[in-house]
Amino acid sequence: MLFDPVRSTKLHPRWLGPYFIKNYTRNGSYTLADITGELLPRDVPTQHIRVVDFSDNHVTKGLLPRHYEVQAIVNHRVERKTGRMKFLVNWVGYPSSKDNTWQYESDFDSKRPIRDYWDRIAPDHKSPNRLLPNTVNKRKIYSRRKHAGPSVTLRYPSIPNSRNHNIQQ
Repeated sequence: MLFDPVRSTKLHPRWLGPYFIKNYTRNGSYTLADITGELLPRDVPTQHIRVVDFSDNHVTKGLLPRHYEVQAIVNHRVERKTGRMKFLVNWVGYPSSKDNTWQYESDFDSKRPIRDYWDRIAPDHKSPNRLLPNTVNKRKIYSRRKHAGPSVTLRYPSIPNSRNHNIQQ
C-alpha cells in the first residue's frame, strides 16, 4: 500500500493500492507497479510504503472490476422516482431469463448495445424520445393568443438624422 501525501480531506483514504515492488533504486526508494502492471511515474520512499501480504492472491482478484458481455437488451423501463431509464440485459453465458438484470445506461462500458436495441425495436426512430407522442400544452396556447401583440415594438422613437432631414448646423 502507498501513503497518499497530498490527500485533500479526511474522507479520502490515507493508503492507496495495492502496488507491487518492481525495483529497488540506489538512493533507497522503490519503483512500484499497480495490479495491471503499469509502473508508477515516480519513485517512492520507504516511509510511504506499507507491506501487505498477498500470498493467497484473493485480495487482488476482488479488486479487479468485473466486466460481463452483453448478449442483448430485452426490454426497457423508466423509473418513476428518478426518471432514469433502465434496460433489461441478457448476458453472454447466462441463457436463463432468471439471470437477466436491470442496468442503468451509465453502467454500460459501450453505448453500442443500447443503440442496437433501439434500432431493433424501432428501426425508423433513432432515440427513445421519438417514441413518445408529441403533447401540446393547451394552457400555453390559450395564453399566447390572449397576449398576442405586434411582433416588433420600439422602445424609443427614432432620432432624426441630419442627412434625412434638412437640419442646418
